[in-house]
Amino acid sequence: MDKRTKAYRDSQKPQHSVTIKNGNGKTLFYTAINPNQEIVQSGVIYNNSDPYNMDNAYPNMIEDNWKNGAAVFSRYIAMKKNYIIGQGFQPVDPNNDALRQWIKAKNKAGEDKNDLLEMLAFDLALYEAGYLQLVYNSVGEPVDLYFTDFKKIRAEEKNDLGFSQNYFYSDNWGIITNQRYWGKGGARNQSQFKLQAYDPDHIEDGRQIMKIMPYMGGSTYPTVSYNAVLPYIKLAYQLGIFELNRALQGFLPTTIVYVVGINGEKEQQDYVDNFENNFVGVNKSKVLFMFGESTDNSPKIESLDSEAKQGEGIFEKLIDICNSQITIAMAGSMPLSGIEKHGTQLGGADNQLFLARETYIMNNIINVQNLICKKMNLITNQLGLGELTINSVPLRITVAQQDPDTLTRTEKREMLFGLDPLPEDKDKDAGLVPQTPPEEVPPAEAPPLDSQPMVTRAVNNIDTTKVAE
Repeated sequence: MDKRTKAYRDSQKPQHSVTIKNGNGKTLFYTAINPNQEIVQSGVIYNNSDPYNMDNAYPNMIEDNWKNGAAVFSRYIAMKKNYIIGQGFQPVDPNNDALRQWIKAKNKAGEDKNDLLEMLAFDLALYEAGYLQLVYNSVGEPVDLYFTDFKKIRAEEKNDLGFSQNYFYSDNWGIITNQRYWGKGGARNQSQFKLQAYDPDHIEDGRQIMKIMPYMGGSTYPTVSYNAVLPYIKLAYQLGIFELNRALQGFLPTTIVYVVGINGEKEQQDYVDNFENNFVGVNKSKVLFMFGESTDNSPKIESLDSEAKQGEGIFEKLIDICNSQITIAMAGSMPLSGIEKHGTQLGGADNQLFLARETYIMNNIINVQNLICKKMNLITNQLGLGELTINSVPLRITVAQQDPDTLTRTEKREMLFGLDPLPEDKDKDAGLVPQTPPEEVPPAEAPPLDSQPMVTRAVNNIDTTKVAE
């Protein structure tokens, strides 16, 4: 580079830039975890899962973890989807029959608005965003609505105002190394067609895409709120594969044969072959052969999961860590995860499940339902049909009614407070302490009401009134 060119390039550099160096003279800048999640390629904004490769496969990666990852994660996605659906679309005005009929009206694929809600709820639960496709008539009214798979849509490069005016649809955006594509000649087919972004005031081709996504810092695509816990979801999958392989392949041998006095490699192999032919049988039971010089040096074989059998194994601990981290990332709780831990039943299991469910819906579901309704009401208001809403399904728990006179102290402690039995009650229940019927005692005269304060608790029609000590 000549001096003139270098001088010109130096003059184009921002004059306000500051370079900071550490003690080794290296320039210090922030290193992002995934700086290339959104990269423009050929006018399309890619959604990459890998910081180093433009695979355009972030949605595919999320879907893969849902299908093959942790059971707790899959449970939360299914649960969140069902909670979002709730009781389905309903008119805000219960007398709005026109809107009710519009909700029931089907598109040319035979799907009504609640069918679309079910599919949209899944994408919002898994990807935390979704798309609807609107079809307009000649006068600019949306006459049909269709669900569009989130992972099949990519946005056009943003304009000068920071908006994508168009989207592109394709069945094969993600570049997946080990995926086979059965297109023409076995080649990967990435054909795509353009769809205009939602803008009811400027309808070009009679078809538009409406994006339903909460604000995420100006990003075109969502980075899921549980993104940081994806390693734990993958770890749970790997633990499952390990346990499966241990079961199928016999991680531990069923028999150990320690042989003394055979030192040659060929002689050792001949001994193994002869033993298998004469003793192992058809099914080839797992036998470990070990050769040594003295019985004094025979090895002691211990199972790697010996601690696990005592409830303190490394694998059980890892699974517990995975479940805990996934539950935190999904903003849930152990009762919603279907996991019970000792000492977590304060207030009773039913009451705890009710509170956990109501808290989850309030913090994680209502805002998604409101976002869907906000977008759908843009359409219904344009048609002059009024507004719709989504109501959550109330939790119904049927509790068996008990006769207070037949309840033991242990049962009352458990039903009212979720407490464990007292030590003496455990002995009575086990038959270790003779249970003699109480002697008949004449009723004592009741004290004046103002002399003893009363404490009353009524739970499930069980009156536990007692005099405070």
